[in-house]
Amino acid sequence: MQIKIMKSAIFSFALLFFSITVSAEEKLTGGTLQAYWRAEWNAEATINTPELNFRYFPAEGSSYGKYIIDIIFKGSEEEKIAFIKKIFANIPSNFLDYHEWYVNQQGTVNVKSRGVYVM
Repeated sequence: MQIKIMKSAIFSFALLFFSITVSAEEKLTGGTLQAYWRAEWNAEATINTPELNFRYFPAEGSSYGKYIIDIIFKGSEEEKIAFIKKIFANIPSNFLDYHEWYVNQQGTVNVKSRGVYVM
């Protein structure tokens, strides 16, 4: 009987823990969202096909202050560019014309899930 109660308690705790983890969302304010072109070279390193990516630099004093947060944007390059045109205030012509450099926009990011990796 004691084992049955213990299993029930462990299951209840696990359910509560996973429910909180899945539904948790953090709001990071005052940082800088950056869209940038990352170089993607072919195997011979002769052709560069830049890939549009996003990252967030948290504000100083934030609990994430020493980290750079990669933002996973699920969408086509056209959708990413439309998002940039809508959100970013200052976009130099070379950013879109030549697929180079980066653009910054201060703002808030809602983090739904986190992952850690080392490059």
